[in-house]
Amino acid sequence: KYIEITLDNTIEEVTPVVVWSNGRTEEFGLTSKKEGPSYFINRYCNNLQNVILISGYTLPARINKFFVFISGKSSVVIPFRIRAYDLGADGLPGKDILNQNVIVSSYKKNRWHEVDLSDVSVSFTSNKFFIGIEWLCTDNTSPNGLSIGEDDELKTHISYVKYGQSNWKNLQGKIGKKALNSMMKVELNLAPKK
Repeated sequence: KYIEITLDNTIEEVTPVVVWSNGRTEEFGLTSKKEGPSYFINRYCNNLQNVILISGYTLPARINKFFVFISGKSSVVIPFRIRAYDLGADGLPGKDILNQNVIVSSYKKNRWHEVDLSDVSVSFTSNKFFIGIEWLCTDNTSPNGLSIGEDDELKTHISYVKYGQSNWKNLQGKIGKKALNSMMKVELNLAPKK
């Protein structure tokens, strides 16, 4: 006696997993060593998000660390969540690509704050993505709250903001003719050069 088994032919698409050793790390975003000439404040306590466009790397890549410069102008410690998005068809932040909540509730002012993301899985579909923070407001009576440093080291605007359910907008800050951008960066783990 035989048992007949019939299988349906379906194709399942899975996220590729890239494994390498002896990779290299490189920073992308704003790489200034100290606070720039300005800072960005959230005075409205309404789930503001502030992200920057990361580009210029080659695939495959993995996020190792995220850095945000906490301005010396910050007046209270307000928790924030790390946010990451793929590049949408319109060139703005698209689909959320972070697979878990990463919340930061302790940091020091007037310096870069480092967040280790090496254990967090992020799927890149292109060689551009957005990463940044979402304020988790706890105190809207503070004059400056959590303030993020801004710098004019880049010639183009790579910072974007979104208030609550509003649409993403390019942060068009300037000092003179120089573009202001939020001081955020990532360290990517990249495949070894061939």
